[in-house]
Amino acid sequence: MSSQEPILLIEDNPLDIENIKKALKATEIKYPLVCISTCEKALDFLSDRKNLLPWLILLGLNEQKSDDLNFLKTIKMDENLQQIPVIIFSFSNEQCNVVKSFKLGVAGYMIKSEDVSKLTETIKIILKYWTLSELPPVGGRFYENVYYLS
Repeated sequence: MSSQEPILLIEDNPLDIENIKKALKATEIKYPLVCISTCEKALDFLSDRKNLLPWLILLGLNEQKSDDLNFLKTIKMDENLQQIPVIIFSFSNEQCNVVKSFKLGVAGYMIKSEDVSKLTETIKIILKYWTLSELPPVGGRFYENVYYLS
């Protein structure tokens, strides 16, 4: 991933957006941040070829909106988007939401904290992990039964 590829934040709560921006600013890892308020708008953004695809998606899960998990299902079925890790942030730790999210291919499920220092620590750990992890190119294809011999 290049430092130009953005992080996509899907969040409709202005306070949560500000807290996540503060947390990201406090990390030493700098990437552009694209904030979008709804999953529908996020899908429009992701499908627009003029936009650089994100290397990471932070999804604020709102239990009152069923489209949040449908968004996850939609991008995980799209060959061009399915490799992008999606991390869910939610105030709920209800196991049914956690299980459903992982069944749909989420890379992580984090409980939101209104404490900016705790949120900053969580974001630092997430970014450290995903910048150290080897990721396939976004939009790249995987081929089964291909072996690399040394």
